[in-house]
Amino acid sequence: MREFFEAPDRQSPFMAGFPDTVFADLFEPTIVRSEHDAYAAADRPEVPIVPGDGRHIKPEAMPDEPAGVQDRPEQTDISRVAVPPMVNATNEQPQPAETPGEYPPEQPSTYFELPDNITELVRTALSPSGIREFGDTSFFSLRGHPDLIVRLGNNYTPEELPVALQAANELTGHGVHVLPSHIVPHDDELYVVTQRVEGIALDEALAAGLAEDPGVFKQIDTTWKGLSDRVAECLRTGGPIPLDITDAFQYMYGATAADAIDRVRLVDLPVRYFAEGDADGYEQILLDIANEIALIERHTGSRLEAAQTSVRRALELCRDSEEFGDGMPHAIRHVLEHHEIIRPTEPRIHDFRTR
Repeated sequence: MREFFEAPDRQSPFMAGFPDTVFADLFEPTIVRSEHDAYAAADRPEVPIVPGDGRHIKPEAMPDEPAGVQDRPEQTDISRVAVPPMVNATNEQPQPAETPGEYPPEQPSTYFELPDNITELVRTALSPSGIREFGDTSFFSLRGHPDLIVRLGNNYTPEELPVALQAANELTGHGVHVLPSHIVPHDDELYVVTQRVEGIALDEALAAGLAEDPGVFKQIDTTWKGLSDRVAECLRTGGPIPLDITDAFQYMYGATAADAIDRVRLVDLPVRYFAEGDADGYEQILLDIANEIALIERHTGSRLEAAQTSVRRALELCRDSEEFGDGMPHAIRHVLEHHEIIRPTEPRIHDFRTR
């Protein structure tokens, strides 16, 4: 069994080195790091790393007594949150999405079985997961269910969280494997229950040379193509796009109890989204995607053909913005061609403006 634990002193989204295998103790994890520097962090934005899924914790041992959230009087208002399809606290299986012909036959799924008494379990059976808190998010194991992990964030709101998770689910129609999730309202809070992934963070997989496997590289290409395809779709429809899901460290290459095949999976699930048809916002997301494509290509020495083609097609749908004119699409093309990282807020985007 492969177990990896994320080092708390990690300074940038791409680790400077690939960690040795770590057999993490459930409550007092030990961190082991190797010395060689594989993934250059200089070009990476300073984005906090949010461990998305409890992938690093051994599933065997759980304490007999819960040590999680203390009971508080039940609140009824949060239970009335309107939860979109496929992001719910029930076991009603959603209708399968249509599979685009050009995507792999294994259509990603956003559905997994929850215990019938999940609300009671969230109330009484939370225990320390061994994953350190990061930002506003805490992670819990669910006693008796080692294949599941529970998240609780101070920034989870009934207005944004369901829409953000549903927006992430829409990516499955474009070939992106999104870690399935259910919202469980309890005690005036929104808990997110997900599957546990056993595997390796994608940035660490890249540092370890896993992308030299043609099958893994194709999955990476398909994933970033899917992100771009969804942006193109939303440029036409004005639909919602989940924010902060374009970096390799937010993905894993691994398996779940429900799907034993190693796949590239989005595990750092979003809590915010962008919508309303603002072209500037969609273009900024495309720039984030292009930056990550450039970093992956720079590291692997191989071209993500499908992803590159998708971004360039999406750029044909972009309109001039009041701030940058046609500068953003030209900047994105520059990133794809020259692997030079450009931040969405950099004034130098004006340098690419022709009108």
